[in-house]
Amino acid sequence: MKSLKSKTIKIAVSALFLSISIQTMASPTSPVMRITALGGVNTAIMRVEPPQNFILLPDFSLVSGGLITADFLEYVKFDTGFIYKQSRFNVLNSGISVSNMFYEQFVIPVTARFEFKFLSAGAGFFYETRVKNKFTQVDYGITTGTTLTTLDKAGVRANNFGFMGTLGVRYKLPALPIGFMADIWYLQGLNEMWLNTFDKISLKQKDLQLLIGVSLYL
Repeated sequence: MKSLKSKTIKIAVSALFLSISIQTMASPTSPVMRITALGGVNTAIMRVEPPQNFILLPDFSLVSGGLITADFLEYVKFDTGFIYKQSRFNVLNSGISVSNMFYEQFVIPVTARFEFKFLSAGAGFFYETRVKNKFTQVDYGITTGTTLTTLDKAGVRANNFGFMGTLGVRYKLPALPIGFMADIWYLQGLNEMWLNTFDKISLKQKDLQLLIGVSLYL
């Protein structure tokens, strides 16, 4: 996983500088990069196979981070950055909510987007890893209690990777190097998130994110 993480970061940085260099040679006076501060909400959706006697329902959490965008062609843009998110979900047993669970992750997205006028659509891949080795569980029963443990002890894998798609809008102010964006991101995880393989349970995670941001054009 460390090798995959290192390669992902190297690919993102290399592609970013390559696209900036190409655009600078093609049009040295136009903006070649934009930096965007992002915020929004995330919904983590857990798919469990085969079906169990419990249900994992998605819950909402906050997302924050930043993107660096470089021009590759007139209508094609390249994005990468760092995003912080919580993976939060509810556990239902026999139709009764018994606990809320969550853990924190950093996400590195790498996407290519088609941008025409205000519309934007793209696809790429992502890698995510834990912020810290902590898994929080809040139980709701006769009494409410909070349990803090590690991801390993909870049986949850810290790292994930997969494909992602984006759809949204971009708007740049006519007279200022400032713009705004609103996006929907869909992240489809491919890694098995359940560590206890002897249980023969397949647990995969996907995320749906609604993001808004402010961009500075450089």
